[in-house]
Amino acid sequence: MRSCVVCRTRAPQQTLLRVVRTPDGMVRVDCGPHRAAGRGAYLCRAERCLRKAPRALNRALKVNVSEEFITALGQAVEQGECHEDERQ
Repeated sequence: MRSCVVCRTRAPQQTLLRVVRTPDGMVRVDCGPHRAAGRGAYLCRAERCLRKAPRALNRALKVNVSEEFITALGQAVEQGECHEDERQ
């Protein structure tokens, strides 16, 4: 079980998106089985959580997440990329 950094809802790890700050400082979505190296944070796929994600991710990852990344994250969720099936 993991918690969304925005709404604090607890859910199975496979149902949440994991965003990771890699050791080299890059921020990306971890679509794998949550094994990417770096500091991670989990997000719901809910639109309200994605809207509030920048502030929560900045705090959780200790880095400034760009608006472009948040936009790309929202588009990836809409298009069905990083589905829970892909992570198993």
